[in-house]
Amino acid sequence: MENTYMVPQNTADQSARCPLAWMHPDDVLAPTDPAVRLTTAEAQAVEEALADYAAEELRMCQENMIFRIEGLHPIPVHPAEREEWARNLPTTPKDLRSTYAALQLERAASGALHKALTRRDWAGLLVRYTTETGMRDKIKYPSSGIKAGESVQHIRDAWDKRVADLRTERARRLGCTCV
Repeated sequence: MENTYMVPQNTADQSARCPLAWMHPDDVLAPTDPAVRLTTAEAQAVEEALADYAAEELRMCQENMIFRIEGLHPIPVHPAEREEWARNLPTTPKDLRSTYAALQLERAASGALHKALTRRDWAGLLVRYTTETGMRDKIKYPSSGIKAGESVQHIRDAWDKRVADLRTERARRLGCTCV
């Protein structure tokens, strides 16, 4: 069977010359690196623009979870029993299995959002409610979260550029010949 994956011609050549060719980008510049943090002014702008929207979204997530739990009631408390119960959920008449799957997704989203709000992780909220630099035009139907983040999209663009420049600089310092 023929491999259909196309490899750029110079990849093998670069890996022989460049010591960083096969490194993960986080090995060059970790996401927790202090240089990656938002400035105080950027964090304040993100907080002002997104904190209320994020809190409202968290409240809506919790309401949706309550609604889904009421439809699935009673849910077993013990994890092993709950797993067995979830496997045996009927797919009709109300499609309870998909309701339970939606509940699990809602719970994960709510947990991540709650953690970002309680830790005051404005960079996390910026990433959640904005699009990666250069990707905005590729989204046909932006979510309400992305629409809420439009006022701070310029901060995301500047932050993405700053992180890319830092990665390039660190890679060069480590001896990368590819960049």
